[in-house]
Amino acid sequence: MTRSLLECNIASSFFYEYPIRPGLAMACSRPRRRRKSLLFIPAMVLTTTWEYCTQNCIPFGRVDRDRIPAQSITLGDVRMSETTLRAVFQRRPYTSPIADGEIPVPGAKIDFTEVDLISKAMPAVCNLAYDIGEITFTDYLQARDLGKPLVGLPVFVTRNFLHNRIWYHTRSGIAHPKDLEGKTVGIKSYPQTATFWNRAVLASEYGVDVSRIRWVYLEGAHNAEYTPPTNVVPAPEGATLADLLESGEIDAADDPARPFTDAGVSWEHDPETIKPLLSDTKAAEAEWYARTGVYPILHMIVLRRAALERLPSLAGDLFAAFTQARDAWMPRITNPDVFRQRGRDIVGRDFLPYGVDANLPTIEFACRAAHEQGVTSRRLSAIELFDRELFALPA
Repeated sequence: MTRSLLECNIASSFFYEYPIRPGLAMACSRPRRRRKSLLFIPAMVLTTTWEYCTQNCIPFGRVDRDRIPAQSITLGDVRMSETTLRAVFQRRPYTSPIADGEIPVPGAKIDFTEVDLISKAMPAVCNLAYDIGEITFTDYLQARDLGKPLVGLPVFVTRNFLHNRIWYHTRSGIAHPKDLEGKTVGIKSYPQTATFWNRAVLASEYGVDVSRIRWVYLEGAHNAEYTPPTNVVPAPEGATLADLLESGEIDAADDPARPFTDAGVSWEHDPETIKPLLSDTKAAEAEWYARTGVYPILHMIVLRRAALERLPSLAGDLFAAFTQARDAWMPRITNPDVFRQRGRDIVGRDFLPYGVDANLPTIEFACRAAHEQGVTSRRLSAIELFDRELFALPA
């Protein structure tokens, strides 16, 4: 005969905490036809039982998802049930096995949400709408700075070198990166990870004071609570970076061709009027990586703290699942696209390193740059971003 969840909570939990009263636990767990035997329990014991139940059992008519046990018990049998976790991340050859359940996560049932473009779901992840989600690295830096209960996994699903993204108008008077000071530069979003890394490169490699640049953005931050520096202002509504740059309303822009490349068409512009800021960017990227060990992180996986509290082993289990999916995919690569090829040519075959230790130079560099740029209000550290037990996870 199956006992109810409430009866099991009373019988098992009370007996565990109050071993001197085994008779009470047995009485609580008897079949319904003999429950009247409870009438003979002394009043003092009944009072203690009632106080315990009101503190530890789920009230009738109300469901608290964070207090529902992850197991159901029947007489003569113990069966573990899975905890359903809402998840959203971009489908890729090395993430789809988790979304589809081909690589299971112990104790978890992944309720996956399909999206055509993950950036559309990132504000919801930052707002704690998902148990597992993909956001940008700078989203996560800001979330931790703001005190949000998100736990970062050192699963960095996209990364690349980005020296080739900045273009300038030849009538702007710009000839070298330092000339950007005092100019107006268009960007998609100030905290956008790619733009963040470009500012970091300009500051650290070319001595540019990015606080002296007027940044004009098209979109706000995924963390709506964030307030950008005073030199960051919105663009006219409906404007595109390409239009603003070609008209001379801005002096330079970060990746103005993106809307065209996303649509699968080329950006038609006058090469004598619009030019890339840096030349031989691939050589510059390779030299920078060899000297600093910094390999820009773009997107990563995060968890809601509440999900980790329900499944304490979730972080390690999910890290293992994503690592298994990546390791199964990499040997099958025969013709990686240009995005991955740039990283692979510079970093080597392991161009998607996971784990904290393997990425520590990049993480610490980003923490310092984020504070200097006003992306975060203070300088964070790796130990603040990742729970201590995650440091031991292999890459």
